[in-house]
Amino acid sequence: MKIESDQIQELIQKHKKKLILPFLFLIVSIMFFLSHYIIHTKQLTEIYPFHDVIVGEEMEENILVEVEVSEIPVVFAQYSARKNTSKYYFLMDDDYMYVGYLDTDTFRTLNRTDISAHPIKIQGYTKQLSGEVIDLMIEAYNREIGYEFLTLDNYADYVGKVYLDTTKVNRSNYLLLGMGGVCFALSIIMTISYFKGSSQIRKIVYSYSAEEWKLIEQELQENVVFEKADLNFYLTDHYIIDLNSGLRIIRYSDIVWIYLYQLTQYGITTNQSIIVYTKNKKKHILLSIHSSSQKRKALLEEIISMIVEKNTKILIGYTKENRKQMKDLYQIL
Repeated sequence: MKIESDQIQELIQKHKKKLILPFLFLIVSIMFFLSHYIIHTKQLTEIYPFHDVIVGEEMEENILVEVEVSEIPVVFAQYSARKNTSKYYFLMDDDYMYVGYLDTDTFRTLNRTDISAHPIKIQGYTKQLSGEVIDLMIEAYNREIGYEFLTLDNYADYVGKVYLDTTKVNRSNYLLLGMGGVCFALSIIMTISYFKGSSQIRKIVYSYSAEEWKLIEQELQENVVFEKADLNFYLTDHYIIDLNSGLRIIRYSDIVWIYLYQLTQYGITTNQSIIVYTKNKKKHILLSIHSSSQKRKALLEEIISMIVEKNTKILIGYTKENRKQMKDLYQIL
């Protein structure tokens, strides 16, 4: 069915522009995902043996390292007494000792009686040992072997100045992934909303016969008796036409009940609108705007009067009698 009305054509063109934002969100999400992939791929090719980092001249932080653990880790420090908490451990491979800060799941993976025969490789990021942890480490190690071996002067020669942290992740990279996911989700939601809106417009247009649709457009072009252009709201000889949020057309002859609705909070009117019920039991909210002005109220009352003039059988006002009559006749409320 051909649409010729300038107002409805403008509505459709405005609706089509709603595809721009989800398209931009889609592009941005692809950029975030691509950045995450590039960084993640680069990280996978830049995993260093933990021992090589420790013996290097500069023991830097935030380097992704790995070590093949061949003995069950021994805990020597923790910040919390809770059972499922990360702790500091002595780690051993076949040749050297290290310090690791392991999450509970990683420790459970390593806590196996056959780990000596089947070493397990773990990964984490390097972090600088704090003075408190160094003191606890030296004390625990010397107590375990029964004499003073590690000191503040020599501990770095044996375990290094950094430890392997399995609880730390590359937050910036995961942030890219998260932001990409959010942008992609927004793109999908907005796209679905666009197609639902398009479907609604088509459904409304094709719910009328060609003859009646021609009359609707003709009245919108030539027989507007009231117009609130800033809200895309029109009254014609036979229809209420609301283009404010999509396309909505109501025949005066279908209206059975109308009243002014005022939302009051803490004694203050915060919203005023017109409520319309039609024969098919549908509720329509018209011209809903946050306003408490008497001028606004007078305008809505004037619109109600113009609508009632087109169909004098409409019940007016939210009264007990009208509510009962609507319930009895149309099972409304």
